[in-house]
Amino acid sequence: MLKKFLKRIDKPNLTASLIMISGMLLPFFFSEKPNRIVSPTPLSLKEISGQYFFLLFIPAALIAFKPVSGRKRIYINILKTAGVSFCLYFTLYYAGETALNIIKNNQISRTGPSTGFWIFCAGIYFFYINISSRAQKLSPRLIYTFILILPFFCFLYSGVFQSFSIAREFDANSSRFYAETINHLLISYGSVSGAVLFGVPAGYFSFKNKSSGKKIFYVLSIIQTIPGIALFGILMVPLAFLAKYFPFAEAAGISGTGTAPAVCALFLYSLLPIVKNTYEAFEDIDFSVTEAGRGMGMKNHEILLKIELPMSIPVILNGIRTSLVQSVGNTAVAALIGAGGLGVFIFQGLGQAATDLILLGAVPVIIIAAFTDKLMEILKTILAPKGLKNDRA
Repeated sequence: MLKKFLKRIDKPNLTASLIMISGMLLPFFFSEKPNRIVSPTPLSLKEISGQYFFLLFIPAALIAFKPVSGRKRIYINILKTAGVSFCLYFTLYYAGETALNIIKNNQISRTGPSTGFWIFCAGIYFFYINISSRAQKLSPRLIYTFILILPFFCFLYSGVFQSFSIAREFDANSSRFYAETINHLLISYGSVSGAVLFGVPAGYFSFKNKSSGKKIFYVLSIIQTIPGIALFGILMVPLAFLAKYFPFAEAAGISGTGTAPAVCALFLYSLLPIVKNTYEAFEDIDFSVTEAGRGMGMKNHEILLKIELPMSIPVILNGIRTSLVQSVGNTAVAALIGAGGLGVFIFQGLGQAATDLILLGAVPVIIIAAFTDKLMEILKTILAPKGLKNDRA
């Protein structure tokens, strides 16, 4: 009997379920502060949801079981996702109602999610990764994504979100928030775009010239080991020199601080994943495939454009995907050298011991990174040749 029960358990989803439940059981699921400065008072999920507390555990527990029939797996996963979405929405709803009641009594109070809520969300994300990775087609993944983000849109539309302290920080910094978000995207995406233009040819060159490729990988590996702050500092000196002694460089916006060293550093950090994946993409192509092209009378450039490059696209896009997600996160650190971006709010919040201001910068960075990762996954699925096996991608 025990063996049959254990066979019905989906181990990855069991892990996600346990993470969700542990977050829901923590006594600091939500927090309340009389003002911005004092220490928060923790509130548990039971305190904010009342008598319906245990109902929220049912969807979190059911995701741990495998579907009865393999053919109905996708429909069961959709139902599981809907259950988790239901749990998430009502958790947000109860938290919002609690925040509204607190604000009615004290207008300067600060309320918001605490450690338990973030652990709960981590469990949901782990569950989403599990079911998305098993989906063979793009459409189920898009359905799972839509179902799980729907509670956030409903919560934002309800207006209850405005009672959270992070929303109040946003209201106070809205114009700057939009400007810094655009700046963050331009720095992170722009630096990776440059790395793609340089890295893909460099990866192909490394594939064609193995001895030179080893030297390229050696240099890029050393760059990758340099801490972000140190690399920013190293680049400040030569860029400041250029700005001082070459007027055209200063006119172009190059200086020792600001955007220039940030873009240069992120460009260098982004090279290794792109060059390495490009090299491995061409290296893994079966020799017989290119020989067949030559047998059909194709020239070298035709083999590259019509055979090698299309077959390499999924692996190359994986390298670009890694670089983009890494760059979005590292751009936050660039605020320390005056480059701007969402890191401005993170470090300003650290300086003022304002947790909500830190979240105003950190949460969008996480969302942008997750969105970028998902967008690149979809792009890889669309651009991959139809005859290419999934294990190659």
